[in-house]
Amino acid sequence: TEYFDPRGERPAYEGLLIIARRAMHSYLQRLLRHDCRLTPFSILGLETRCETRLPLADELGLDLRTGGIIDRLDQVADPATGQPLVRVVDYKTGGRPDSVGLMRNLFADTGQTEHYYFQTILYATIVAGQRHVPVQPALFYVHKSGADDYTPALRLERQVIADVTPLADDFRQQLYQLVRDIFDPAIPFTPTENLKHCTLCPYKLLCQR
Repeated sequence: TEYFDPRGERPAYEGLLIIARRAMHSYLQRLLRHDCRLTPFSILGLETRCETRLPLADELGLDLRTGGIIDRLDQVADPATGQPLVRVVDYKTGGRPDSVGLMRNLFADTGQTEHYYFQTILYATIVAGQRHVPVQPALFYVHKSGADDYTPALRLERQVIADVTPLADDFRQQLYQLVRDIFDPAIPFTPTENLKHCTLCPYKLLCQR
């Protein structure tokens, strides 16, 4: 993708553009150095769409689907066993690579890390169900990837998620319950108590937060 106008009109290459170029160059170098440590590996897909149907059609009378777009789907050697391991990788250029304490935190009105985990584990669960192979969810924080021992693997209850499969049933059950709650007319919609979520929300003018 080219930044400049396809009609040939080129803005002055200065100021923020120069800073952005330097940042992008630094991020690409870090990414390539990290990938060199993984070789040999295979790229299975980039910007890959994944989707699954939720088995709640009979219960709710709705054909519900969930999914999204995976930044990177690759296959590497499991550092513990040497066996092939499929990874669902989501790139992040901000935030912190924190651990999450409990699975149920992913379904609560909590912080940014939990939202990132929810998205990536959802995608990994879908891929594992379709490919029937070990799948590891990973959040690649580019700005934190300079260390030689850096790993994008997720940690749940301080344990690295080597394969999402043992967690998949628990994740799905909590996901289904969340969907039931969303469509339950007895449970009203209420504004979040975490006002940080409102900062970039496109609907904040509706609730005047």
